[in-house]
Amino acid sequence: MHSYKILTRKLAICLVSVLFLTSCVKKQIKKDSQLNSDVVWQYSNYLNGENFPNEKELNKSDFFVLKTVGSSGFPMISYPIVGSDYIISMDRKGVVTRFNSASKKAEWKSDVIGKRSSFFGDYLNGGLSQNGTKIYATYGINFVNCIDAKTGKSLWSKNLQEMVRAYPIVHDKIVFLKTINDGMYALNSDNGEVIWYKAGLTEDVSVINVTSPIPYENVLITQDSSGRISAINIRTGFEAWIIDNSNALMFDMNLDSKEALIYQPVRINDSLYFYSSNGYFYKLNLSTRAIVWKSKVASNRQFYISNELLTVLDEENNLVGINASNGLQLWRVKLFDCLSNKDKKASARYWNAPIIVGHNVYVLSSKGEFLAFDLNGKLIKVTHEIGQNAYIPPIYTKAKTFVIS
Repeated sequence: MHSYKILTRKLAICLVSVLFLTSCVKKQIKKDSQLNSDVVWQYSNYLNGENFPNEKELNKSDFFVLKTVGSSGFPMISYPIVGSDYIISMDRKGVVTRFNSASKKAEWKSDVIGKRSSFFGDYLNGGLSQNGTKIYATYGINFVNCIDAKTGKSLWSKNLQEMVRAYPIVHDKIVFLKTINDGMYALNSDNGEVIWYKAGLTEDVSVINVTSPIPYENVLITQDSSGRISAINIRTGFEAWIIDNSNALMFDMNLDSKEALIYQPVRINDSLYFYSSNGYFYKLNLSTRAIVWKSKVASNRQFYISNELLTVLDEENNLVGINASNGLQLWRVKLFDCLSNKDKKASARYWNAPIIVGHNVYVLSSKGEFLAFDLNGKLIKVTHEIGQNAYIPPIYTKAKTFVIS
C-alpha cells in the first residue's frame, strides 16, 4: 500500500511536469507565431506565389505611397518588408530603415556598411528577409548582417568568401545565401556560424547570379547561371538532383560578356515557373521533375501568376498574358500605345513588372502612370500620379497597396 502511494505521487509529479512543459512549449510556439505574424509581406511571399485574394478594383485611394529616398538620399535597391505597422527598406547606400506606416517617419536606421562599398556596381543587388524579431540583410558584397527588427541594433555580422547579391532566405532557423558564382552558404540564423558551404564556380563566370533559392520539402530549389534547375539537400548542401536536359531547356552557354541573371524562379505548390537564358519560359512539375510546357518569351523580368494567368513584360515592354496551365500565349499589349498623346511626349519611363489583383492586371510606370487591364488584356483605365520614381512593383496586401517611390 505504501509503495502504491509513492508510485501514485511520482506519477502525479510527472504529470504536472509534463503539463508544465507542454504549457511552456505552447507558449513558445504562440510567441513565435506572434513574432512571425508581424510580417504581412516580404520577398519570400513572391517566391512561393503567395497572393492575397481581392474582388474589387483598385482605386487611387487604395494606395499607400511611401517615399524612402529621403532616408539617405538614395533610392531603394530591393523589395521592402511590410509589417503590421511598419515598413523596413534598404537604399542604394546600404542603409536599412524602419518606417512607421502611420506617420511614415523613420523609427531607426542601420548603417553598418559605411565605406565597405561605393554601392554603384554594375550588378548592384541585395535584399532583406525577416524571421521573428530578426532582419537578415545582404548588400551586394561579401557581407551579411543580422539586425534587431525592433531597435535596429546589429546582432551579428559575417564576412564571406564570395559576394552575395541575392535575397537571404530563412528556413528552419537557417539563413541560405546564394553567391554570384552559384555557390551557397547555410548559416545558423541565431549567430551566423557556417553550417555548410557549397563552393561555386572557380573560373571567371560570364553571368552573375542574383537569384534566391526556394525551400521545397527537404531541398532548396536553385537556378544556376546557365539556367539549369537543381535541388540541394537543406541539411547537408549536397546536390539531390538536377534538371539538365539540353534538348528540353536549350540552355545558352555562349555568353560573351558578364550579365546579371535575374530569371528568379517562382514556386506554386508542386509547380516551378522559370526562364531559360535563351528566351524560353518553363513550367516544371517538381514532384515528377517533368517539363509541363515551354513558351517563347523574350524577357528577363519578374512575372506574376494568379488565377491560372501568368503575366510578364517582354523586352519591348509588351504586357503578355500566358495560360499558366498549358503555356499558351493569350494576348499581348504594347504599353506605350495605352498612353495618351500628352503622356507619350514625356521623357522615357521605366515599366515595373505587372501584378494581378482580383480580376485585373496592373502595371505602374516610373512616371506614376498606373494602367489597369482586365484578365483578357483589355485596357480599363489609366490613373496618374501614383508614386512617381517607383522602380519596384506595387505590393498588394489585404489592407493596402504599397507603392515605394
